[in-house]
Amino acid sequence: MLQQEEDVKIDDLQTLTKGERSRETFFKIIDNYLDEPGKQLIMTSSKPVGSFKNIPPRIISELGSGVCTEILPPSYENRVAITWQKCKEQKLKLDQPVVDYIAQKIRYNVRSIEGAVKTLKTLSEVTANRITYNDAVKLLSDLVESDSRYISIETIKEHVAEEYGVTVDSIESAAKNKNVSYARSMAMTLANDLIPNLSFKDIGTAFNKGHSYVHEAIKRTRERICDERDEQNAIYNKLIASLNNS
Repeated sequence: MLQQEEDVKIDDLQTLTKGERSRETFFKIIDNYLDEPGKQLIMTSSKPVGSFKNIPPRIISELGSGVCTEILPPSYENRVAITWQKCKEQKLKLDQPVVDYIAQKIRYNVRSIEGAVKTLKTLSEVTANRITYNDAVKLLSDLVESDSRYISIETIKEHVAEEYGVTVDSIESAAKNKNVSYARSMAMTLANDLIPNLSFKDIGTAFNKGHSYVHEAIKRTRERICDERDEQNAIYNKLIASLNNS
């Protein structure tokens, strides 16, 4: 039960509004909180509110009456400032080249910057030495690679839709024609391959499908892409290349 005296924050709004029960809960939150004096309702979404389906125009209008802004990855200067702030919080002294390295290499995830600083803090405590540039490069290689390869599930859908000549909406729908089904299964497989720690349940939620559907779709697609003579093999490799370079 949500408490009336607290502000409310909702992440991934585009996912929350897909299921019927989720929509009902969402509408209640809107009705209870949007016009409350002194209250804040903060929502994030990877899609514009106007593109949501199954939401009454009244709710869309009310959402649009708030402050809407696009959240972009922090600039290089901001990443430097964030790194220095995290160093201050951890009481860690780093040289400027090390801070510059972190800010240059970790571009998308502020939490990863914090993780990098904490990692270097642990090394400095263990060795009792000041962290060098080479220490940072060696120790942060996994974080840097993970951040540089960050790909969202929405980006995957967009690339796949373009490749197959279909729409993202059709991939997310219940449509069963061959081209859309291939596109949907390919997008699920790519999400499974390119996004770490993403479960079948997570993928199913993003595509309005159940766990078993995702499992079977990925299994079928893997059988096709393992056959070099199958057209899906070439499409998979082409999409992997384009997504890694996006």
